[in-house]
Amino acid sequence: MLLNRRLNRHAARRLLTVLTCRIDGRRLRRPNLLAEVCRAVNAALRQSKKMARADPHLFGPQARKYFLDTIQLEKDQEALNAELRKVYGTSADAHPPSTVWQDRYCIPPASQKLFRKWFREFYG
Repeated sequence: MLLNRRLNRHAARRLLTVLTCRIDGRRLRRPNLLAEVCRAVNAALRQSKKMARADPHLFGPQARKYFLDTIQLEKDQEALNAELRKVYGTSADAHPPSTVWQDRYCIPPASQKLFRKWFREFYG
């Protein structure tokens, strides 16, 4: 650090020189941006693998197939409900049934382990 530099400059004045040494006397090293990007990519990959293990139906490689099956099940359920309404009509005291999406995506924590086993057997 230069001790003979003028310190009474205006606060809005730009700094024209770049500080090249630290207070302890060692040279200032520029950050390795490639290493930072590689660390960030590795962290993202580790996180995605962790999420795929925890919720394979949301983040795993078979999530698209599970999603498309859910759409097909919803269409089938809607057709079945339409036929039942045509035959039996609507009942005023009936509670709204749980949807296919809630059944397939909102899995209670108590049955998570069983669901993962079923998912692995059925979807691979």
